[in-house]
Amino acid sequence: MFLYSINAWFTWGINIFIAQILTTILIILGYNKNQFLITENKIICVVILISIKLYNVYLNDGNINAVVGSLITVIPIAFLLFYTNHIRHEILKFITKWVAVILFFSIIAWILFLIGLKWNSSSIEYNEGQYVFDNYYFFLHLKRGFLFRYNSIFLEPGQLGMIATFLLFINKFNLKRKSVLIIFIANLLTLSLASYIVMVISAFWLFAVSRRQISTGIILGILLIFSFQYFQSKRSGNILYDNIIARLQFEDGDIKGNNRFSSDMDRYFENFAKTEKLFTGIGIEKYYQLSLGANAGYKVHLLAYGIIGTFLVIIFYLSLLKKYISRNTIGLFIIYFLWYLQAAYPLWECNLILYITALPVLNIKKT
Repeated sequence: MFLYSINAWFTWGINIFIAQILTTILIILGYNKNQFLITENKIICVVILISIKLYNVYLNDGNINAVVGSLITVIPIAFLLFYTNHIRHEILKFITKWVAVILFFSIIAWILFLIGLKWNSSSIEYNEGQYVFDNYYFFLHLKRGFLFRYNSIFLEPGQLGMIATFLLFINKFNLKRKSVLIIFIANLLTLSLASYIVMVISAFWLFAVSRRQISTGIILGILLIFSFQYFQSKRSGNILYDNIIARLQFEDGDIKGNNRFSSDMDRYFENFAKTEKLFTGIGIEKYYQLSLGANAGYKVHLLAYGIIGTFLVIIFYLSLLKKYISRNTIGLFIIYFLWYLQAAYPLWECNLILYITALPVLNIKKT
């Protein structure tokens, strides 16, 4: 479910409900009552998640099949919530390890590709031609657009950057661990402005909380890279300058890189915000029918689900946080909120899995 929700290429075309049902069956086959701890707070969290799903069905005028389908998507997350803290920790370690393994071989293949080594690839597309890639199996290479941005086996560099940033913070940027170092390198290769900004904020937060020297080193290292690239900015074909530094410059009172919404989206949302629909939303299906261009961020979520739907999501995340309050878990919540502002995917399973498994781990003062 983790790889499916972050759009690993080999999961494209698999029906979401088949993936959810298969996940549920595997969980049931491995059931052991000693692995579960059901509490009142966990039940409340599941009820809130069900309410969010049913509200989304209501907005989209869904029938009984849509209701059943939405409830099926809750089951794996409910099981995850009911697991003991120890099992959640084991799941988190498993994900960190195998994401790093995938990225290790992917990065090697990407470097070989960049220096000119080519091998047989196939053409692959996502969402009826919205994205078209050359599939080199260890990574995807976009046929048009940001040709030198790294997204590994996933759909977008920004999506990889989102997950990488979460994993780096959850593992406290412990670059002495090979898995964390690999994830850090992969995040740098994405050339994702949002990932860089949130990663620096994450490192500052950990430094402020624990005074860890490693956080200071990461920040200084990133600043050194930016400084070097700035002085090289006059040279043509400077990839980092074009994708990161140039987008940090101000233009018409705003940062150039703040381009998560199309002009059509901005105009529509300005009028939408003055209507009663701002509270209820119009539903994700009606949003897609508007064809407002490529958009990602809080405006999309507010337009689709309104203030009510957004409020329910925030309450859900806070309810998950309630029993694990610490400086690090609060930092995790803030990082998730920052990502929501620029890429509103709060209910993606990959995000929920990391958040739920990380809370008890980050709440431990000493590991």
